[in-house]
Amino acid sequence: MRFLFVDRIIKLNEGKSICGIKNITHDDAFLDNSFSKPNFYFSIVGETLGQLAAWNIMQHSDFKLRPVAGIFASIRFYRPAFVGETLFLEANIDSLQENAANYHGKAYVNGELVLSLDNALAPMLPMETFIDSTLVRDQFNQIYRPLSAHSSPTSRSHDLIADNPAIKSWERDVGKNAPPYFQFDQINSLVKNQEIIATKSISLAFAYFLDHFPKKPVLPLSVLIECTHNLTKFFMSQSDIRGFRLAEISKVKIRDFIQPGDHIICHLKLKSQDSNQLIFQATIILDDKKIGIFFLTFIKEA
Repeated sequence: MRFLFVDRIIKLNEGKSICGIKNITHDDAFLDNSFSKPNFYFSIVGETLGQLAAWNIMQHSDFKLRPVAGIFASIRFYRPAFVGETLFLEANIDSLQENAANYHGKAYVNGELVLSLDNALAPMLPMETFIDSTLVRDQFNQIYRPLSAHSSPTSRSHDLIADNPAIKSWERDVGKNAPPYFQFDQINSLVKNQEIIATKSISLAFAYFLDHFPKKPVLPLSVLIECTHNLTKFFMSQSDIRGFRLAEISKVKIRDFIQPGDHIICHLKLKSQDSNQLIFQATIILDDKKIGIFFLTFIKEA
């Protein structure tokens, strides 16, 4: 289990401010089930915000020092952050000295305030007392992927599509027949016998990133394909298509890495259908760009 929560640093003004995102997924270990839907524990939202501020402070010291949480004036909680949503985090460094750092910050979902942290004071201690500085530098480099000037962070809300009966069916079935990491998180739209569009948020919480790869986490292609396979099966169940099994994945082209902090969209279309065979086209979209395409062929079960 990992205890690092910031998926991506999207903006950094060294020693002054920092912005990042955290995708909340079914793979997260710290989920509270006391609400209507699983959500990230409030305390861990605060921890994530503190870690974001710490990344700025540690980078400013060239990873020689690290802040250790000590004192804060208040943490205010406003609403839960649910699975399938993305936290947008911002932290501002109010003062930064060799012996202590003072900062404040806020966490949002889709522009709605989730948590605010005020007047945090953290002593600065030698990095090597706690962890190898080279490892921390590598961890920072993994998640520091600033947005381009014309981009804006994506923030998603489960409420946008909550009334769609297909979505409710999808949420009810998540984890029933396949692990959550082999599922898309949300259904954006579904037209029976034609197409389905789904979204998946990529988080460092996914256990396979420990090995794939330690210095540059990248979503395994096999995971993407299996997610799409399960999405196709869900589409067929909603379209009353029965008695077919996957026979082939073909013409696979993926032109970019998918990394923690990303949101991918899968646009799956039923391209052809007869009594013996179904052919689907899957288009993968990242940051409004088509980065991948492949085809899934299903044949009639004997």
